[in-house]
Amino acid sequence: MKIVRHHKSNRLYLKLFKLINATNVNDGQTMILYFGKYRDKSGYGFFVREINEFKEKFS
Repeated sequence: MKIVRHHKSNRLYLKLFKLINATNVNDGQTMILYFGKYRDKSGYGFFVREINEFKEKFS
């Protein structure tokens, strides 16, 4: 686990795991599971992004 910052919003998230997408079209695609506050601040949740997109948007 690692704390990461979203470049645009400056919010902090907890990067949890690398996952493998097993759907037919994207089978084998590496994804990142992360946890943090919803944009509207209504609570917390889990989010998933493709690994390259995650690397672009978080540090």
